Amino acid sequence: NIYQKIIYFSREEGGLWDRKIIADLSNHELAERRPRLLEQSDLYEDAAGAIHILYKEFLHPDNDWQTSKIWHLVKDAAGWRRQEVDRQNLEINWVRLFEVDDRLFYLATTWDKAFVKEVGGDKWNELPIPSGAQAIYPYVATPKTGTSAVADYLDILLLSAEKRDYASSSHYYVRIPKPPST
Repeated sequence: NIYQKIIYFSREEGGLWDRKIIADLSNHELAERRPRLLEQSDLYEDAAGAIHILYKEFLHPDNDWQTSKIWHLVKDAAGWRRQEVDRQNLEINWVRLFEVDDRLFYLATTWDKAFVKEVGGDKWNELPIPSGAQAIYPYVATPKTGTSAVADYLDILLLSAEKRDYASSSHYYVRIPKPPST
């Protein structure tokens, strides 16, 4: 089942393709009765050329839509590293990556809130978003290379992912100040 595995494909030197199994929960006890245990949240190449994969696990025994963990994997010259994204009990469902002045940040959303935190940072900072935003599926609309010293804002799309009323849901474009330099 494709929602029980996360696989990274890459084209290596010489044109050969390689695949790396990032996560495989097909033998998990919930796999027989639940088709989705994993979902990729982001695939990102940073300015230094490192590959980042964010994915979610859905391993709550009674709620198949509740995100139980979010993992951040990084592939660089040293190989693969994996760490859990600390959600600090905020019920974060989605996490995306963006860069500002060569610093990497998470953009995260709950049902009705949005947060930013520098990768490796301690605290999620809540963003001011429209009060009608709900079931938020975030997209960073700023170019992949992030903002620079001349750009003062980060552009974000907040799309409603509520399938019951998707056609009549409100979707938002939000422009926030870029995180300050440290």
